Amino acid sequence: MKEIFLKKNNQIHILLLSIFINIFIYISHKLITKNFIYNTYEKDLQSFFVILNEVLFFLPFVLFYPLTSFLNTAFYAKKYIIKLLASLFLLLSVIIYISYYNHIFWLTLFLNFLLALFNSFYFPIFYAYITKITQKHLALKINLLIGISGALAILMAFGASSFSLNNKNEISDFINLIGLSFIALSLINLALSYKLSILQEKNIKYSLKKILKKKLFLKNLKSIIKKPILFPSILGISVFLFLLESYMILFPIYIKDVLLEDDLFYIYLNFILLAIGFIFGSFILKRSSDTYLEFGFIPLALFGSCILTLLLPHILNHFMVFFLFGFCGAFIIIPFFALIQFHSQTKKIQRVILINNFIQSSIILSCIIFIFLFAMTKFNINYIFYILASIAFIISLYIFKQLPFLLIRLLTSFSYFHHHKFLINGFENLSSQKRILLIGNRDSFLDWAIIQMIIPRKVHFIMDNNIFSPWYIKIFIEKFSFMPKNLKEGLKLLEKGEVVCIFTDEIKDDLENMISKQQIEIIPFRIKGIWGSSFSKDNEEFSLKNKYLSQKYICIAFGKKINSLCKTEIQECILKLSFKTWQMQYEATHTIARTWIDCAKKNLSRIALIDSLNNTSFTYRELLSLSLLLSKIIKNNSKTLNIHFSRGSYAPKEECIGILLPISFENLLCNLSVLLSQKVIINLNHNDKNIYSIIKNSNIKQIYTSRIFLKNLDLDFNDKNIHLIFVEDIFKTIKEQKNKIFLYTLLISILPKSLLKLIFSPSKNNLAITNINFENNQGFMFNNRNILSTIMQISDQFNLRNDDIISSSFPSHTFFGFIMSFLPILTGTKTIINVNFKSKITNQITIICQETNAFKNYIHILNENTFINTKMILSDGKIDQDIKEEFESKFKKRIFSTFGLNELSPIISINTDQEKNNNLGQILDGIAIKIDEENSKNYLLNKHGTILLGGHQVMVGYLNDKKLTDETIKEIDGIRWYNTKKMGYIDENNSLHII
Repeated sequence: MKEIFLKKNNQIHILLLSIFINIFIYISHKLITKNFIYNTYEKDLQSFFVILNEVLFFLPFVLFYPLTSFLNTAFYAKKYIIKLLASLFLLLSVIIYISYYNHIFWLTLFLNFLLALFNSFYFPIFYAYITKITQKHLALKINLLIGISGALAILMAFGASSFSLNNKNEISDFINLIGLSFIALSLINLALSYKLSILQEKNIKYSLKKILKKKLFLKNLKSIIKKPILFPSILGISVFLFLLESYMILFPIYIKDVLLEDDLFYIYLNFILLAIGFIFGSFILKRSSDTYLEFGFIPLALFGSCILTLLLPHILNHFMVFFLFGFCGAFIIIPFFALIQFHSQTKKIQRVILINNFIQSSIILSCIIFIFLFAMTKFNINYIFYILASIAFIISLYIFKQLPFLLIRLLTSFSYFHHHKFLINGFENLSSQKRILLIGNRDSFLDWAIIQMIIPRKVHFIMDNNIFSPWYIKIFIEKFSFMPKNLKEGLKLLEKGEVVCIFTDEIKDDLENMISKQQIEIIPFRIKGIWGSSFSKDNEEFSLKNKYLSQKYICIAFGKKINSLCKTEIQECILKLSFKTWQMQYEATHTIARTWIDCAKKNLSRIALIDSLNNTSFTYRELLSLSLLLSKIIKNNSKTLNIHFSRGSYAPKEECIGILLPISFENLLCNLSVLLSQKVIINLNHNDKNIYSIIKNSNIKQIYTSRIFLKNLDLDFNDKNIHLIFVEDIFKTIKEQKNKIFLYTLLISILPKSLLKLIFSPSKNNLAITNINFENNQGFMFNNRNILSTIMQISDQFNLRNDDIISSSFPSHTFFGFIMSFLPILTGTKTIINVNFKSKITNQITIICQETNAFKNYIHILNENTFINTKMILSDGKIDQDIKEEFESKFKKRIFSTFGLNELSPIISINTDQEKNNNLGQILDGIAIKIDEENSKNYLLNKHGTILLGGHQVMVGYLNDKKLTDETIKEIDGIRWYNTKKMGYIDENNSLHII
């Protein structure tokens, strides 16, 4: 929300404080008047004055609509208007205090009318100023702040009124004190108004006689009623407000007449909980819609409000009903007001708010009159609740008929999106008024629903509706005409000013000629997150999809308008947006350690790892418990061993920990534990002749290894000032601490993941260096974001499912091995290590990553059914063509060769067409490509030049070599680019070719 507050002099803060002060005084005075009525008059007069008090509270919004419409139109653009309003408000506060001090009841009662008259002018001016200084795509955020400010004011107003009830002996003094506080707050409001200089003054001359003669106020009213989104949105707010008003009037009567209680404090306490529920709902709404207008929960909130009203007379726990009613209110009022603001022209927002107030006040006054008439006839109060709830339900059905797109989330979210969060980029590129043609990629059979959930207008989709399997979605789409029968019908809708969406695979060659004469905005978009790669888009497999890590978010990027429908230009625009979708996803992640806790907590009872060599398996619960225990041991070792390390010239701030272990459970456990202890991992290669130099350059002071493993190595660390810590000793110590193991297991099982992360991995710094890989004595430094970005891309390309099993033979000291050891456990996928491919367990493996030289042996020693259930086999480089063909001929499985770089990712591209020697395969989605450093575009198709690869995967730099880092890695337009110093080009299929 930071962008809201970038304006000069914190004008938003001032306006929010102003609305808080206004509502606090407005509601407090109403409640104090009501308190006086309850404490002074008997039952019959009490009901009359309560009704009169409510009528006076809303009557000016209706009675003086033509006058306030004229005043708003004539004076809203005057610089002095806010100061004038603040001065009038101060005058009203002084009169209120006089009425309190002298106990003038009729003046106190009439002041409700004056305050309402003042606010009938103030509220539209307030919204006009707010709209003028904020952008439309921030409408929901600003309405959230207004809603929270208003709810806090109401909460404090009820609190102050309730306090006065508990001090009846000193009630007069306390009310006088409240009156003085009104004056003090009004003075603050007046002082702050002098800091506002928002709108430029305009000389606008209007004649009230002419406005009344031409009946412009009626024309404005009719124009709003005809608006397809504005009027239903106003009605939606009205539904909640008239139900709230019924609570205000009927609940005290219900308490006294039905429950035979006379406790006004209890009544107010319920309304305090209603305000708390509204505030709580506002914060929940903010979390679910930080980058777009979230309106998908409106149906549940409206229906929920109706149901709660029906149940109110039958539920003894009124606190819960009022809290939930307030909670629903946040999901009704804030999104509907955001829709009103989004679809209103900036110049006309004050007129819209005026009409909004007029319609809502008219409906509420009708509700008050209805309640009064039934109350006079001694009608059963339970039936009044039933009638009002039924009326609200009918109006809600009308709203959803007019705004059917509000129901999309309700229809689809329970089945498909309960694990996902939307991340939106470029929402400001969408116009609320103009005709728009959306063009983007088709990622799944649910893309139409995703787009409609994001855009606060009805969208018509040009696509085949036979792809929908749920029958109710088909009926819904046909009933509300979401999909035109053909392209021509869709173009007719464009002419009418509607929004039409077409996917790239539906574009025809003559589309550009068909719409060239129309003045429309063509907006490209890119969706990412439902499916992984193009390996599978079968909707029947959706429930089996692995929805963790990369699938946790659905990212949508909207580009700026384009002027051409040329397929090549559209393709380039969408591919550029692809990088933005990945960027949003990367920036939403924290650290590997926190991601590990998230994933393990979600899959506690599932098998995480199987060691086929030792015939052992470990669940996520066991692996998480042991990794948390070992991380504490690592931290304690650094303290007890009194380790002091000197930081290199260009090296991590944290201590580097060496791990010298073969592929094993112990290796994975040590890697996880080092990350949880916020140290830097360096997996050492025992065959590397430079191992001592690597240890020295990295300032490694402790190495985690195994006695049995080290005994077979020709290595000597005695004179190297290095502490060797053996996993055998660690496991012996852990086994002796059974109580601690039980405690950790219990904590993991019962504590929520947020608390576990706060205790064991509080750091959210995803830019901290996590590991250093070495190749030819050159260290490559990577941070959390680098590693997680790479894992997300590869898992996305693998199209992981919940039942997948991964096997990798690469040791963790290689970059490929390091990534493949973390990928399964961070995506909730089972992994098998030390596999003997002659065993039966091989039939369970679905993804295999093997070194290139292993495939020749497999041809000779394995039978043709070994890889029968394997869906993907990857090699770490180019494989001999003869071996590849022989392998594929025998096992009927393709081998996909990968191309990677130590500075970026072990898998940059996957080659499916190895017959072309210079073809390295399709670049993974999310890696930015540029040909020649001077070229400002990401890349141009088929242009030859130096290849630059960019993105969050690009390493931090070379260990202790800042100069080489600066020469190789450049930051351009916020993207870090690695110069491969290789010549090549990109073809139409997004495949990388090296010349």
